[in-house]
Amino acid sequence: MRNRLALIPPLFLPHGEGKKSKKCIQVPLLWGEGFRVRAGKRAKVLMVLGLFLLAGCGVRVVVEEPIPPTPTLPEIPNSAYPDWGITRIQAAPRLTFTDPDNAHAELFMQPDQPDIYLLQYRTAQLSVDYDAIWYAALRSSAQLRLNVYVRYAPDAAWELYDQTESNLITQTVPFNTEESTVVGLYREDITQFEVRAEVSAVMYSADGQISNQVSANEFRVYILDDVGDITVDSAALTPVFGDPDPAVLLLDWRAWDGGPCGLADSMQDDPAHETLVAACDAANNDDPWGAVSALVEAAQQTENQDLLANLASIVGLLTAALGDLASAAEAFENGVAVNLALNHPWELTVSLHNLASVWLTLEDGRAYAVLQQVDDLHDQFYDEAGNNLMQANLSRVFSDQGQLEDVRGFFEENDLPQLGIIEAWLEELQNDQ
Repeated sequence: MRNRLALIPPLFLPHGEGKKSKKCIQVPLLWGEGFRVRAGKRAKVLMVLGLFLLAGCGVRVVVEEPIPPTPTLPEIPNSAYPDWGITRIQAAPRLTFTDPDNAHAELFMQPDQPDIYLLQYRTAQLSVDYDAIWYAALRSSAQLRLNVYVRYAPDAAWELYDQTESNLITQTVPFNTEESTVVGLYREDITQFEVRAEVSAVMYSADGQISNQVSANEFRVYILDDVGDITVDSAALTPVFGDPDPAVLLLDWRAWDGGPCGLADSMQDDPAHETLVAACDAANNDDPWGAVSALVEAAQQTENQDLLANLASIVGLLTAALGDLASAAEAFENGVAVNLALNHPWELTVSLHNLASVWLTLEDGRAYAVLQQVDDLHDQFYDEAGNNLMQANLSRVFSDQGQLEDVRGFFEENDLPQLGIIEAWLEELQNDQ
């Protein structure tokens, strides 16, 4: 799932200037007007919450001076994780030479690149995958370049990070070559920066004509803490509220983490504790909308960023189970923002999965960019459960019966109730044949 034309809303994370500069990351949460919770069967209460900011400036970043260009790909440390990093295709140029005065290039840029979440000791390979074919015009040639620039503040000048080029010639016709040219992004420190990947193709016709095409993609890269292997926890994967609905793609219930009562037990010294107790009581008394209302109120009372992240996940799961997918999406977006600012890569991955699942169910095109980010993260650490949840959802969306049958075994082996949903999907796909 790569190169889909969609982006999640940007996070506004201010940067400092200079090696010793520090500024608080201010992350606007999205529970605002339009986030509705139900207080009873016949009424909806519109709760205008405004924009939450991470309280107390507890999350900080140190912005360092830009690193110098790296002419060669750094050596990557040995890792037990499933992959060394990720690959992002920036362009797929097609170059054709049909006669001495006719050389044509089309860059086929892959635009709207979502931000990259890259773990320490991993590489993000920015790739240009090209195809050049000579039907004639033996003396025609081309030069393909990939220049990668970085900057550490929005108003800073772009600085060259690395560059690569391929000189394309042939001694015979007809001739075809398909190759890639790559620049690898690699950082070991926890930081973030903007990237500009500039692709150019210079075409030299046999009759002396020269033509040039240039285009670029821009996106942000976040370097996050490394993550160890995630073990399968069947109890945490089991939905604790409501019956799984075949109309809704599979959510990752590991984000529940004890729910309202777990938060009430663990946050006894927090200003929101009494409200968390009320949310726990509502959940235990079969009043899920009352629990949602109390959890949203607790978010206004606390200054604890970890609690905010947990609240976002639990509210998202509750409202999704209650059928309010729009509110669930807002909550999961909040979870993405907070977990990113807190540098919690596994929790970030779970929040992204749940956001993508809800958006796909709602047929929101932004889901595909989020799926790419989830796929990127799964390429960097081992999480068998998370990967199977994602593969099941993708199989459903793209009606891939074979893949869905493959992932079915994981849910059967771990005795998970999601197996019933997968079997329902398989039956539907078989009936549609």
